[in-house]
Parts: sequence; structure tokens; C-alpha cells
Amino acid sequence: MQYYITAAFLLLFALVFFFVYRNNKAKYESIMRASLVKAGEIERLLQDISRETSQANWSEYVKVGGTIQCDRPLISKFKREPCVYYCSVVTRKYEETVTRTDNEGNTTTEVNQRSEELSRNTNSTPFYLVDETGAILVDPEGADDIDTIQVLDEYRPEGTDPQSSRYYPRSGGYSSGSSGGYGSRGYGGEGYGSSSSGGYSSGGGYYASGDRNFEDRMDSRTLGYEYTEKILPVGRRAFVVGTAKCVSGRAIIEKPVDAKKKYIVSLKSEAQLTADAARWKDLSLYLMLACGSGSVLLVLFRIWGILK
Repeated sequence: MQYYITAAFLLLFALVFFFVYRNNKAKYESIMRASLVKAGEIERLLQDISRETSQANWSEYVKVGGTIQCDRPLISKFKREPCVYYCSVVTRKYEETVTRTDNEGNTTTEVNQRSEELSRNTNSTPFYLVDETGAILVDPEGADDIDTIQVLDEYRPEGTDPQSSRYYPRSGGYSSGSSGGYGSRGYGGEGYGSSSSGGYSSGGGYYASGDRNFEDRMDSRTLGYEYTEKILPVGRRAFVVGTAKCVSGRAIIEKPVDAKKKYIVSLKSEAQLTADAARWKDLSLYLMLACGSGSVLLVLFRIWGILK
């Protein structure tokens, strides 16, 4: 029986590595397929195309590097950092008491530590990617891969007054830049950018201490809350792979329509990004083949032992 259990685990690992391989293979092929251009060249190319054909029909899969600039950046929810994308997460840490009764009426009690994600807030806004030739507008909405830096990783035990935290949200909302202007939450008179949130919250995303609802519902005891936040900051060098097209008469890079083409916003250089994708592609392929082969060999070895 142990042979089959081990074989099943190896097969499961092989499946996981298959998806890792497929994702990194698509990422590597997307980087290699995209045309390397300068930021200013895209706008000039659009002007040239307007003399020959309709701008609305023009699109090109490109990769371009530059510095992130934004006239009206977002302000991250917890750390209040200027950025063009953030992801803020609240996770509850708790102890859950489990009581089991056997056939003879004997009871055993176990206390397990667990966690659950209570809230995940994300937001993004268009920004400029600027190099020595000019600038190109980028809309990160729907990107398959966005590089971020972690600016917050804080654990607060249950009973801590949320108002005393320096990350407690102030009145007036969490982000700036509501409309108008390029590099804000809108461009060309149309609203762009996204946000999402979920979970149970008080005080705009922080959870009041002494709330017993979770204990009553789950028979558990809250230990504390973990707050994490990651951002794509303004002023950093970035490398973008996506589709350049015309929106309201202006060139912009956004998510490709073709699902096989990845939309990537990275803080790494092209060389680093390509090397990482190639390394993970090859490594996951070897691990997938090793786990898959090991699973098959274990089953065959067990069958051979039974027949023998």
C-alpha cells in the first residue's frame, strides 16, 4: 500500500511541475517573440501608420524598458506609499479546538493553529514608461505577471487596538487619482484601473479586537492578524511585455487579446527576466519527468513483486 501512496504523491508533484513548466515556457516564448522597441518609437510608429491605414486596426506585440512615472499615483492602503499597483492582504491566525469521540465514548481534544485570508485589496492605475527617446502609456490591468516589492509584513496579536497602529487607514480613502490626465486612474476621458476587496472588515479593512463572531461560528480563538502589502513603486526601472495599440488616438501598451501571449510587468531587466524564465522552464521540466518516471517505476516494481 505504501508503494501506491508514494506513487500517487509523485504523480501529484509531476502534475504541479507540469503547470509550472507550461507557465514558464509560455513566459519565455512571449519574451522571445515580442519586438524590442524604445518607448518613443511606438508613438512615432503610430503616427506613421496613421498615414497609411486606420490606427484602430494597428497593434503590435512589443517589449520595452524604462522608468515608471505617474502624475497622480495611487497611495497604498496600509503603508501609504505612492505606487501604480498594490496588493494589501489581511490574514487571521487562530487556534481551532477539535473534539473527537470514538466508538467507546472516549473523547480527545486537539488544538490546531490555522489561518484564513480575510481581505485582499488590489488596485492599479495606468502609468508612463519613460526612456531617453520618450514615453509610452502602460495599463497594467489584467497583467499575467506583475513584479512587486514588499513594503509591509506585520503581525498584530489579538487585543491590539487597531486605532493605535500606524497603518490604520485615515479618513479620505486609500488611493489618490480619481479621474483625468495621463498616468492617473483615467486617460482619454475613459476610466481605467481596477480594485477588488473581500472579507469581513471594520475600520476600512482592519478588524476590531474582541470580535467573537469567528469563535462562535468556528469554535476557535483568534491569535492575531497578519498584514502584508506589496506595491509596484513609482520611479523604479521596469520592463514591460504586452500589446501596443491605439486608444483614443494615443499609443498604449495593454493585455494582449491572444491568450498565448503573456502580459508581463517586471522590475527585472530583459536579460534577468529571460534567464529566470528559461531556468524555471528547464528545472520544472526535469522535475516533472523525474517525478512522473518515479511514480511509474514504483507501480511497476510493486506489480513485479506481486507476480514474482
